[in-house]
This record gives sequence, C-alpha cells and structure tokens, in this order.
Amino acid sequence: MSLAGSSSGGNRLKASSPVALLPVALGPRRPTPLGSSLPLVLCPCCQMRRTVRCVSRSVANPGRVFYKCPNHGKGMNPCNHYYWEDEEDNYVAFLIANGFIAGGGTTSVDYSGGDFRIEAIEEEIGSGLKMDQLVSKMEQCLNKMDQLIVLCRHVLTALVVLIAIMLYVVVAK
Repeated sequence: MSLAGSSSGGNRLKASSPVALLPVALGPRRPTPLGSSLPLVLCPCCQMRRTVRCVSRSVANPGRVFYKCPNHGKGMNPCNHYYWEDEEDNYVAFLIANGFIAGGGTTSVDYSGGDFRIEAIEEEIGSGLKMDQLVSKMEQCLNKMDQLIVLCRHVLTALVVLIAIMLYVVVAK
C-alpha cells in the first residue's frame, strides 16, 4: 500500500501539490512520551521520518490541525505528505483506514492529544539538545545525499555524451 506522493485518507483526497499553499505551522508537535494515545507513524510517502502534528497559523486556516512529514518541502527531493485533520475526518481514522494501526472495530477513534508543547517533552525526556543535534545531522546527511544524486546525474550525462562521441567517431571512419 504505497502512498508515495500523497496523503489520501478515506473518501477525501488531501494530497499536496507543488503549487499548493502550505499552512504556516507553529512548529512540530509531538505527543507526550507517556500516556498519549496519538500514534505518529513513519511518513507514508518517504518512510524516513515520523509524521509530526502541527497547527496552522495561516489566515486561511487559523488553528487548523494538520500532520506532515518533517521533510515536506525540504531538499531537492522533498516529501509531499501532509494531512489536514477535520472534524469528520481525523488522523487516527486515516491511520486505521490505510492499515498503519489496527482498528478496534470502529472507524471513529477518540483520542486525547494531551499537552503537545515541545519544551515540556524535552524536559521530560532530557534529550532536547541531543534531538536538535540529531535533526541537524540528519538534515546535513539529506543535503549530502541530494548533492550526491546531482553528481551522479552529471557523471551519467557525461558518460552518455562520451559514448555518443565515440560512436560518432567509429561510424565516421
């Protein structure tokens, strides 16, 4: 069940497109480590990072909750996953419908997100600085991988041109 490039959920398509305006987020929201029933799964698009919960600050969607991949819109090969949560269509129902979590026989799942403040979580687990360093290193690795992809494309193009020139020389003789 590959959802690469989209974030469809049930009857409503909530896929991002390259021209879609994105909400301005307050920042990533993570559940409290203990006692939260909100599952943040690996991104269905890139399978590299866990989906984060955000709240929109845009004029068009003030206070509207959405979930997105932290790689959304970053780098040369950005992830396209984000999912708007609406009253009739929530994130947990999306996860159940797409098989990311097991449903308890119902599509309507009630959950309490708890306190999503990043500062409280960092104090609770005592690894805020480590997490920031890890995110920074991961972003550096992603940038290096993007640069390597570009380099490989250039080398491949040069090889194709070289082969074409060699074939031209052989045919011309």
